[in-house]
Amino acid sequence: MVRLDRDGNRELAVLRWALIPFWAKDKKIGFKSINARAETVATAPAFREAFPRRRCLVPATGFYEWKKLPGGGKQPYNIGMRDGSLFAMAGLWECWKKGPEPIESFTIITGPPNSLVAELHDRMPVILEPDHWDAWLTSKDTGEVQAMLQPFPAQLMSAYPVSPKVGNVKDDTPDLIEPLQGEPSDWRSTTRLRGQLPRPSPSICNMRSCFRTMVDCATVCGAWEKSCGKSRLSSEWRIGLPWQALRSAQNT
Repeated sequence: MVRLDRDGNRELAVLRWALIPFWAKDKKIGFKSINARAETVATAPAFREAFPRRRCLVPATGFYEWKKLPGGGKQPYNIGMRDGSLFAMAGLWECWKKGPEPIESFTIITGPPNSLVAELHDRMPVILEPDHWDAWLTSKDTGEVQAMLQPFPAQLMSAYPVSPKVGNVKDDTPDLIEPLQGEPSDWRSTTRLRGQLPRPSPSICNMRSCFRTMVDCATVCGAWEKSCGKSRLSSEWRIGLPWQALRSAQNT
């Protein structure tokens, strides 16, 4: 995730997903704080201290959600930008210091869905407009940042079915984001979800440019490589970010 360091500069940091409030007696409370509701994030005990002071951007190229099928079962979908570009979800972070070692953790803010995601679920992560990234990190006006917690425009997004393997945390391979071979029984009736199939893969050049807008690239590669292979996201939202794009950013 991307946050401000002590000097007010942006940095890429690798944190545990599932926010542990600084006041918690047990770190296990974090399992209940993977997501924060936009409607109550400013007042909920677990998040009200972090909301005005410790906001972050959670970069991703997509997230998964499951659609209930008429005949039973669920079909996972990969949801992202129509052009395949990188985006930033609204997040909060916290540092818990009541264990043997400090633990930094974060949560992703969710809100009502746009018309695209509404066909799959009644919630979606809050995706911030690029013009809002700076204010989300720096603003002291909680009213201003609260107003940013809106559904992202559906016309800029697409969704397509992917393999059910995404539901198994033991599976972590590139093919998980590939469009499903063959269509589920209700696929033809949900033409609005079809978008551009397959969704175009973002070029390294475009990914590099977008990520540079989010964070100073001089800090990117070391932090990302340090975490590579050690950080797993395995809950309702599984998000992805091509580390090759981040490594490439250092070389320009």
